[in-house]
Amino acid sequence: MSQNPKVEMKQIGLTLVGDLEEGLWDQKFNPKVRTPLFLFNEGTRHVYFIDHLDLVDNGRVTFNQINGAGNARSKVVDIGTKVKLLQNKPDYTKFYGVDAAVTEKVLVYQYRLYNKKEKQYEGYAAFIAHHNFSPLVIELGPVEAADLKNGNGGLWKYAGYNGDIVYFARSRFKFGVHGWTVKGYSYKGVTEEDHFITKPDNLLTFKNVAYGNTGAYYLEDEKLLTDEPGLISFMNGNFYLTVIQKRNNGHDLVLFQAEDSEWIEVNSLTLDPINEDEEVKLGTFPINEGITYRYTHGGIDKAGILLFEEGAIGNQYNFTENSVYNPSALVLEHTGEEFVTQLPLGKTVVCNRSQFGRSSGISFEHR
Repeated sequence: MSQNPKVEMKQIGLTLVGDLEEGLWDQKFNPKVRTPLFLFNEGTRHVYFIDHLDLVDNGRVTFNQINGAGNARSKVVDIGTKVKLLQNKPDYTKFYGVDAAVTEKVLVYQYRLYNKKEKQYEGYAAFIAHHNFSPLVIELGPVEAADLKNGNGGLWKYAGYNGDIVYFARSRFKFGVHGWTVKGYSYKGVTEEDHFITKPDNLLTFKNVAYGNTGAYYLEDEKLLTDEPGLISFMNGNFYLTVIQKRNNGHDLVLFQAEDSEWIEVNSLTLDPINEDEEVKLGTFPINEGITYRYTHGGIDKAGILLFEEGAIGNQYNFTENSVYNPSALVLEHTGEEFVTQLPLGKTVVCNRSQFGRSSGISFEHR
């Protein structure tokens, strides 16, 4: 990705680097802001550069879509008119954006609204089809403010996708036990799945900092960060749960996999001693090999991965702004200054990051 260093210049150039000795294609697009929010996900055929998380210009979103062939499309989509079709007719001018993600079929925006009269938080999601950009808005459901305060309920969060199905999850107290409700919606807005999975014992609550190439990572208002007992992700046909669990007189970062509505431990990492009077932050992002994470506490700020391969030890290093854009660095060999990723045919592409920011071209290496 390249851009003129002059702040008034918004145009972005993209070059696809692959298994040839030169770029496969070049493309330019014009976002409406200098630094649009970059969204990508495993298994999808599009990336997006969205201009805002919040609705603008009376209920609209603006973005650029780029597919694998290098075709770029700039769009303005009216979400507000679709919100008006909902039965409870919420005031979309009071929506605030909390997340956005790319799935196989749709671009997803997630919004939240606090209903002062009912004393509840209301969750909404907009699905925008990749092929025709037709929007659809669904209501995720309310969460009582009292339940949020006393720990008996959490707010809805995007949890992943499976083909046509988009998942959202929230912690809650149900059937006399604590756990998570996970709902799966078709890209047409129909509820296709509804699960309740119980919570493991002895979990430490943390602040969800959001991590990875979803819209939540770009939130600047820390008041929008929610307290969580764990984070649910869907990847490779399974639900996973990442938690901080109290055990052996300390704390472990633990990855569970759901089996028959129960959590089975896959991998764990012993953490340095935690002072529970100080804030703990954790964010996760799934890739094919495992759950990448950012963990922050007491001066520690690490990026790492909990691998799906049982017993395998994942890499971890100090978090930098580059970490989120190069998750492959957690599973491929490289030096500290290298950007690294793997191509479909097995080649590895490497670039020394010291070249970034130059006004001239940069070079990549195949390994």
